[in-house]
This record gives sequence, C-alpha cells and structure tokens, in this order.
Amino acid sequence: AAPRAPPAPAPAPAPAAPEPEPEAAQAEPSYKSKHVSKWTVEEVGAWVVDIGFPELKNNFVSNYISGLELIELEPNELKDDLEISALGARKAIIRNLTTLKEQA
Repeated sequence: AAPRAPPAPAPAPAPAAPEPEPEAAQAEPSYKSKHVSKWTVEEVGAWVVDIGFPELKNNFVSNYISGLELIELEPNELKDDLEISALGARKAIIRNLTTLKEQA
C-alpha cells in the first residue's frame, strides 16, 4: 500500500474584525465642530437626520441646502420649495433652526 500523506494542517482562524475605538464610536458629526454657515450640503443632511427627520434629508440635499442656505430658510420655503408638507415637521425644523441661529 502507498504511504498515506500526513493530514493537512487546520486552516488558521481568520483574524477578527478590529473593534471600533471607543472614541470613534462617540465621535461627533463633522458639522458640530464648525459654524453652521460653513456646513456642506451633506452636513446639513446629517443635521436633518440628527434632529429626527431622516426621511426629509433628501429634501435638503437635492435642493443643495448648505449651512448658509439653511440659516436663511424661511418657513414658507420649507413647505413650498422643500416640499415638507407636515406642519409638525416644519415647526420642529424651525425650532431647531432658531436654536442653531442663537448658538451661532
């Protein structure tokens, strides 16, 4: 009989994915470290998500609303131009905008 080949070594376990650094998990969004007038369109979108309206992010992004446009938005523009029909959403956004302007 032919000699048997030695058994193949077991494959090395795949390295585990590195755990995210605790600081990275707690990192604030980039927009929080700069003045609202300097926010990019994407940062405005992140703000819209953070204040609780992820479904409205695209209304702002697709209309190229950067920080400068955000702080100049009028209540009627939220309804007519950004097509945000829900009165409660518009009021909440206006409240958050007022807070932003006060902090600026």
